[in-house]
Amino acid sequence: MDGKIICYNLKSSNLKRKDIDKFLRELVGHNDKSHGGRYTYRKKGLLDDIPNIKPIRSVIVVSNENFPEIENILKKYAINAYIRDILLKEGDLKILCKDE
Repeated sequence: MDGKIICYNLKSSNLKRKDIDKFLRELVGHNDKSHGGRYTYRKKGLLDDIPNIKPIRSVIVVSNENFPEIENILKKYAINAYIRDILLKEGDLKILCKDE
């Protein structure tokens, strides 16, 4: 089975810090606090809902089925990304196909 590797670069995009934060919150989610840090809760991002592998910062490996969702977010924020097809190993397939 094939997958996609996505390497994105936020520094080379001409986004303001506010837009970078919006992009990251939509993609990876964030932890939010209320009442002066008394309560902490997770606001989900796209990667919380789809199987993925994040080997290092700014790199994501996904199956071909889930790629269009990530591609839409990258286009929405005009993020520079290096995207290539890859062959997945058996261990990767177990992670990326666990919902199916």
